[in-house]
Amino acid sequence: MPGHPASAFTIFRVIGKALIERLSGTSFPDTIVQAKLSVNIPSNHGREEYMPVKLRKENETLIADPLFGKSGLISLLSMADGYVRIKRESEGLTRDAWVDVTLFDEVKR
Repeated sequence: MPGHPASAFTIFRVIGKALIERLSGTSFPDTIVQAKLSVNIPSNHGREEYMPVKLRKENETLIADPLFGKSGLISLLSMADGYVRIKRESEGLTRDAWVDVTLFDEVKR
């Protein structure tokens, strides 16, 4: 696991959870919602990334606001409602794109 808190939490959610599900034979389904991205999120081609986001409603549309910061900032996790996956073949996500937001378990919308 990475040493920074936000990175360790995210990697556990992505890899650790899948491993526990596989070994235990159980499933812990994620809650995923669609939201419109409020700003561009740059990313390096060839590297999968996970960006924490804060959700808000604007005219009945769910908006995902990325929370930019370093992976050592645990405050990012306390402000985030979930995360967006940026695929490795992508060079980022563009503003107004519809994205899947994986919600943290405590958040039910």
